Amino acid sequence: MKSSSSFGAARFAVVACLLLVVLYILTAQLGLVEMLNHANARVLHACLQVMGLPTQLDGDVVATGSMRLQIITECTGLYSMLILASAVLAFPAPVRAKVLGIAVGLPFVMLVNVGRLITLAFIGNAWPDLFHATHVYLWQVTLLLMIVCAWVVWARWAGRLAARAAAGE
Repeated sequence: MKSSSSFGAARFAVVACLLLVVLYILTAQLGLVEMLNHANARVLHACLQVMGLPTQLDGDVVATGSMRLQIITECTGLYSMLILASAVLAFPAPVRAKVLGIAVGLPFVMLVNVGRLITLAFIGNAWPDLFHATHVYLWQVTLLLMIVCAWVVWARWAGRLAARAAAGE
């Protein structure tokens, strides 16, 4: 006989995966993917110029020095935002908590992602040999850990909120 907690975890995983697929399909159907690529390139270009790094922008490509960064969907934080949103929506919490989790969580992921792009541009210019390892290993793992930590913090808060609501507070 399965415990209710393992059933709840399995339900959460299934719902989160289904939501992830649905949100991704909606994002692709609405044409947001290419728009996000260009928007992230513009944001990166502007941030690097403010920081004194001369750059050129050509659509979704930001060039600085000998470094050319093409912003593709995986660079936008879209998948990270979809994962976080799916986890928040799948968690048994009050609607108010879910709305707040998404309203705070998605901008958090966007900010972290912009920081990731900025550091990658600087590393690519200063230490080109470290770019690949930083891009593929360090930042992928760091971004995933930040998403998990953000969700855990939110889930603990949302769980306490739900418990207070159930107790009639």
